[in-house]
Amino acid sequence: MLSFNMDDIAAFPALRQIRQPRLNDAAVGRAWSRPAIGRLPPALCMTECWPRKPAAVQPVQEAITLEWQQWCALLGKRQPTQMQLHVSAHPQVFALALADWLQRRDSVSPSMPCGIVLYLGQADVPDCSGVPGADVMLRSMAGGEPGFHASCLTVLPAVLQQAGGRVGVELWLGQLMDAEAMAQVHALLLMQPARLCLRGVVAAAVSASQLLQQKEQLYQVLQWLDELGYGHLAGGWFTRADDPWRHAQRLGRLMLTGEGDLIAEDGEWIGLGPGASTLLGAVQGWNSPEAAYLKQLQQGKRPLAAARKLSLDILMRRAMAQQLLCLGYLDFMTFELTYMVQFEQYFATELKQLQGWIKAGYLLQRHRTLWLTESGRLLADQFARYFLHA
Repeated sequence: MLSFNMDDIAAFPALRQIRQPRLNDAAVGRAWSRPAIGRLPPALCMTECWPRKPAAVQPVQEAITLEWQQWCALLGKRQPTQMQLHVSAHPQVFALALADWLQRRDSVSPSMPCGIVLYLGQADVPDCSGVPGADVMLRSMAGGEPGFHASCLTVLPAVLQQAGGRVGVELWLGQLMDAEAMAQVHALLLMQPARLCLRGVVAAAVSASQLLQQKEQLYQVLQWLDELGYGHLAGGWFTRADDPWRHAQRLGRLMLTGEGDLIAEDGEWIGLGPGASTLLGAVQGWNSPEAAYLKQLQQGKRPLAAARKLSLDILMRRAMAQQLLCLGYLDFMTFELTYMVQFEQYFATELKQLQGWIKAGYLLQRHRTLWLTESGRLLADQFARYFLHA
């Protein structure tokens, strides 16, 4: 019988795989306009990403329109099958962005599935009545700033009434909350939005007594979620049993975005706006920041900061994030046989960074696997980002 040791396979790379070189505008245009060979084009999601605090609203609006026209010329007859809008809930910005976005959506298909991510400030009350059937997610403008839950309490009833799709809300639990803040969280739960995301579950640099109080508050929130019929999905996300994300998780198609959101990955996507990301075929591109983005479009150029072919390294890291979110563990041997790497050596930096979480009981490493413990399941998206952002 033939037997071998993993160290005997010299073909396994000991170092990280070389990053793919950047592509120029001409190469990107050829790669993104070339039709897929031997298969039907996959689903295409087009996401319009506005800066959370744009320096100038009118120039950004005009630039996004120019980029939309560039994409229409490049894609030809191919049309998006889903559209999303990520925008500040400031009334002036939201109204302007929403009107343009709806016009673009209606030019493709008025009945197309769509979603809106709203970044709330302390005094923002957006009007969502113009988007019947859209999924809406309420997010914090600056990461759980004071007053966010109070703003949600003001906005959420109107959004639940106006939006015909699923409504989601962030809950920030990282800071020690007083009785009033806990009452606000409970009131938000009683409104029963379709999706809830617990953010900042574990805060850094706190005393032992504060950590104990934070855990008690977290257990109280989890008890409320259970009583209201929410089930844990992945990371800090809780949904109803009929949520389509659950079907995507069973199929192993649940993926994590750069902002910590979950998506049912079943196709390609295009990002419009400063800093947006695009994935078409085997090429991924990232738009420039706001100032450079506006300048490039005024010059008639594609507003890219960088574009590269997807390397085996990126594909492997995305597969690892999916396995961790969908199955709750990483099997080192699976990735060694699929991608021809020595796992502990290739991911030595990431595994070292996770040692603190392993000692704290959030992760369990055994027999060349890495498992989420019961308490670690709430942080699955955070652990996945250790591999994605390396």
